[in-house]
Order: sequence, then C-alpha cells, then structure tokens
Amino acid sequence: MANPLHKFCAKVTKCGNNFAVSSDGLATALQDSASALMEGGNNLEQSVALIAAANKVVQDPNSVGSALRTISLRLRGTSTEV
Repeated sequence: MANPLHKFCAKVTKCGNNFAVSSDGLATALQDSASALMEGGNNLEQSVALIAAANKVVQDPNSVGSALRTISLRLRGTSTEV
C-alpha cells in the first residue's frame, strides 16, 4: 500500500504537469481551502480539480484558494474571521 503523502504528491505533480497551474500553486491554494472544501464534502481529487480549473482563468493560486474557501463556507452557511 502506498504512503498517503506519496499519493498526495503524485496527484499534485500530475496536475501541475498537465494543467495551467504549478505544483507549488496547487499547494498554496490547498493551504487556504482544503479544510473548508473537505468539510463541504470534497475529496482531494475534486479540490485539486476545482483549483486547476479556477486558476486557468485567474492565474493566482492565492486568490483561488481564498475564493474556494469563501465559496465553500458560504454554501454551507458558515462564516469565519479572516
């Protein structure tokens, strides 16, 4: 069985190699949004796909991560202090 960290790195690297976002950009956006997306029912693959799709347009992983966190929280009716 593969190490979970190895699986994570493989998914992020594969996406970074094939789409308009770097592996570093994905990691940056995930730092901001992962917990909110996970609480909203998204898994790692879905979260990475959302980030890659949004970053194709915005080209700013920091903004994408913050936006996805905010969207997820608002869809669930939750708020947080920034």
